Amino acid sequence: MAESASYYVITLRGDRGPMTRQTMIELLRAGEIAGEDRVRNAFGRPLGTVAELLGGEAHRPPTATRTSSRRPAVHPHPHHAPPARSPVPVIIVSVAIVALLAGLAYLLMSRPPPPAPPQPPRQAPAWKAPPKYTAPPPKAPETPKPGLLAEIYRLDTKPEIIPMLSPSAKADWSGSVTDISTAICAKAGITENLYARWQGKLEVLKPGVYTFFLTSDDGSRLSIDGKMVVDNNGSHGMELKTGACELSAGLHPIRIDFFQGGGGYGLELQWQLEGSERAPLPGTSLSH
Repeated sequence: MAESASYYVITLRGDRGPMTRQTMIELLRAGEIAGEDRVRNAFGRPLGTVAELLGGEAHRPPTATRTSSRRPAVHPHPHHAPPARSPVPVIIVSVAIVALLAGLAYLLMSRPPPPAPPQPPRQAPAWKAPPKYTAPPPKAPETPKPGLLAEIYRLDTKPEIIPMLSPSAKADWSGSVTDISTAICAKAGITENLYARWQGKLEVLKPGVYTFFLTSDDGSRLSIDGKMVVDNNGSHGMELKTGACELSAGLHPIRIDFFQGGGGYGLELQWQLEGSERAPLPGTSLSH
């Protein structure tokens, strides 16, 4: 088998080749190439110098057994050398590989997830009858307390008329009383710069027109069913004021307001049904 012509000798006049190893020996002996000339293979890979590649063969005489008369194929002119390898194919191959990997990645990412395993059908919970509604027992009606609820408030300044207190104001003294008088002031220990009120229900046994007599020192006021019946307001000594209203049989909300500035004080309330005598309100007719 003929030796492959795969060597190129780099001389000052250009590349010589391709040539076989034997051809390189003959050119070296003929002086066409020198031992220090460089050698490369067909792919451009350097192989060292001619002397290094041939070793001792560069000085060995030609053998007599060589029968071939064919001249080795040489390329004396540098233009006959094969062109250097272009990097373009390598770039094209690299781009193709990158594109292939990108396509595979896209296919893997766009691949739909595997279907979820079928779930067993959900069973509806067993029907249960709602519990029977039991109405709470009715509240027992509160037993009314006898008398009116009396409250006393200590004031910071001397009042001239009945004051308007805040709904959140707390009384300094409170209790149930069956008579409407200033006796509660002495009981609470507050006898000046005060405001007092009595609230509750007035029970009327006989319907008709009732006249009320309100005497006070200082001012006072009487309201029944949310309407003012007697107005005895203002700072003054014991003074009587009257008023009348028609009342039906039954319970009626009643309220008495009173204030005391200083000095003497007092409060009296009486009523009179048409055709009867004037008298204090009985304690048995008052509740709250």
